[in-house]
Amino acid sequence: MTVLAVDTSSEHASLALATERGVLHEVALPAKFYSTTLHQEIADLLSRARMPLQNLSGYAVTTGPGPFTGVRLGLTCVKGLAEAGGKAVIAISTLQALAWQGLGTGGVGPESVLVPILDAHRGQVFAAAFRAAEDSFETLICEMVGSLHSFLVQLQSSEIHNVQFCGSGMDRFEPEILGAGWGPESILPVPNHLAPALAKMGVERLKKGLAVAPAAVDANYVRPSDAELFWKE
Repeated sequence: MTVLAVDTSSEHASLALATERGVLHEVALPAKFYSTTLHQEIADLLSRARMPLQNLSGYAVTTGPGPFTGVRLGLTCVKGLAEAGGKAVIAISTLQALAWQGLGTGGVGPESVLVPILDAHRGQVFAAAFRAAEDSFETLICEMVGSLHSFLVQLQSSEIHNVQFCGSGMDRFEPEILGAGWGPESILPVPNHLAPALAKMGVERLKKGLAVAPAAVDANYVRPSDAELFWKE
């Protein structure tokens, strides 16, 4: 069982190839990648792994939240490849992939609540709160976009304990989190590139029959695109 993972939901876009034995190959995409770049990087990765496209068991892809263009590029690429090859897709929230990475840091206790945070720019963050429940996540606070302050207030009012914040670039959020009363032990920096975690999640979910047809996969932007925000009649 082999899964190709594609994450284009942040500026740290990446690809990874995994089997039940773990991640075989991974690659960071160029800072400014395009559709043609993405397809070529996938071809190069599969060539290095000596893995014909038709031998893949399925694809894992982040569905957002994240930048509109980035999320759309990854989804369009994966849906096209999966449709052409008759493969299934494992669609995974970017925030759940961050939470999965948090689980892998070794600093998470059995009662911990994982709170992934992703920079949404414009002074906002994408965030949610999950409790790991066997092979899935129980949602305690749904994915949202807003100021970090407003999310932390919501988190405090929900009386959720054993919180572990996880994300890349957590240094930009740490002062406000500490100022709101959480300690430094509650912050779990994770790797910038999500594709390796995404690939491992994809293998596990594919084994459990949680993949879907390419046509059923849709983006989860959480926030409207710029075109929607600034469109006027």
